[in-house]
Amino acid sequence: MGKSILGDLYALAIQASKINLAILSEQVSGSSSGDLITSRTFHIPGAQGFMLHERNEESVLYFKEDEEAGFFDGPQELADKVRHYLADDAARNRIRLAGYERALRDHSLDARAAQVLHHMQQLF
Repeated sequence: MGKSILGDLYALAIQASKINLAILSEQVSGSSSGDLITSRTFHIPGAQGFMLHERNEESVLYFKEDEEAGFFDGPQELADKVRHYLADDAARNRIRLAGYERALRDHSLDARAAQVLHHMQQLF
């Protein structure tokens, strides 16, 4: 459509898609390790979408592979995983819901704020 999808429409677009790709292409100049995760890493499962994320050493720390999100490394595995998950609605839905639960439990703004407060309390 030639324009960004924002706000509630962004969440609806995620929910309306069978597979949401988390492709990393926004490397910031001066970044120490490149682009290993983005806000999509958390937005997709947080909006109850099924996420297929590029696999790297950081992305797999936040969601369990094939339990809470799908991961791929390269074009062939991406194509194979898309075919697999499009053909298996039950697995895709199970992973989608587990990813949503993990996002709420560990990666929501409330959960992150609680982690920061806990850490600060330990310092003082």
